[in-house]
Amino acid sequence: MSLVKKIHEESQVLLMFLKTALPEDPDKRDQFISELETKLDVREALIKQIECPPITDEEKELAKEIIIMNDEISELLVSKNREIQRDIEQTKRKKQTGRKYENPYDGPTSEGIFFDKRGV
Repeated sequence: MSLVKKIHEESQVLLMFLKTALPEDPDKRDQFISELETKLDVREALIKQIECPPITDEEKELAKEIIIMNDEISELLVSKNREIQRDIEQTKRKKQTGRKYENPYDGPTSEGIFFDKRGV
């Protein structure tokens, strides 16, 4: 099997994997991310092995399909990244809100402060 064909197959597998929804469960999400990293590493290793441009017409067609799939893979990766970043921000806000409920007098508050307008 040619190298271009292997890259094409790995790209298809990666694309189908990225089209699945990100799991809600944190453990499954971590497993999803590690599996995604593994698939990306395998594909990257295959791409680095390419030394010359595709020679046959079949390889040229596969290369065109790989380029199209690569664009879609990039968009899906950006989408997954945004989703993960949004979840991280949401978790940070939940932690901060939880801390405010646990200790409401911690930190600066503007309530009950007297400001002297005379400048003394």
